[in-house]
Amino acid sequence: MVMEYNISLEGRSHPVVISDEPEALLAAKAAGRAIIGVENDGNKWNITCAHYIIPDFTSATRELAELVLRRHIGLPWIIGTTKRLIIREFVKSDAVRIPKEEYGMEENVFRSPELMAHYIEKQYGFYEYGTWALEEKESGALVGMAGVSNPRLPKDLEEMLRRFETGLPGTGLPGTGLPGTGLPGTGLPGTAFSGSEDPGPDRAGQKQCLPWLELGYHIFRPFRRMGYAGEAVAAIRDYAHEVLEVRLCAMIQTKNQASRAVAEGLGMECISGTGIQSSEAPLLYAERWTSRTDKAGS
Repeated sequence: MVMEYNISLEGRSHPVVISDEPEALLAAKAAGRAIIGVENDGNKWNITCAHYIIPDFTSATRELAELVLRRHIGLPWIIGTTKRLIIREFVKSDAVRIPKEEYGMEENVFRSPELMAHYIEKQYGFYEYGTWALEEKESGALVGMAGVSNPRLPKDLEEMLRRFETGLPGTGLPGTGLPGTGLPGTGLPGTAFSGSEDPGPDRAGQKQCLPWLELGYHIFRPFRRMGYAGEAVAAIRDYAHEVLEVRLCAMIQTKNQASRAVAEGLGMECISGTGIQSSEAPLLYAERWTSRTDKAGS
């Protein structure tokens, strides 16, 4: 079976071919079209020419077709918009738009169009999340970057997070805090940590918990103290809940008062810190899980 969407982007109509027939997919790919493979009992190893493979035709939504098309022709997927910002995936040309003074070790992956292209393919193409560009609507300026990544936590903090998510004792004190300004999502596939996995229901029969992703952001110097961080991370939180279906955790330095102020609006709680003596030690923050049923009833 072969089906096709015609998606209009930037004034042009582009076909996206969806099929469970290897020959049809190969022909469409050779013609330069975006393709989506559909599994069936006999073709599992014969449709590997498609980067996107879905279990059945009912999964072939128009939204998925547009995402695949955008990746195919090099246009970014739009994560969300706010009053002043467009939050979107990075594209290769963004590499030359990031001010050199903003580069640190964590930003190395964004230093050149080649590295950026590798990041786009391996990070977005594998995980469907990562570090995203923050673009000012009015001017088109790149004001910073923000996003989510698989948590990289020491074992003690990982255990603290697990206790927090299951409601077990010893989860620390409520507090205020926000992710630090380190960049998320700069690791390539295969760097997932156990803290990002869904632990399922606990032994006490409590409700199943959502997996975790770590939130982070970096606002470029000319655009700081203008409220862009809070505006961006609030939209990313909503995307994480509604699309990715995860909860957010974050690490923040104790002295980072600006980030802590933004965090209060996100409802994050400090779940470490009571036993940490050094003011230089990073603190762990996390948000409580609220089911859609609970939200609807509130």
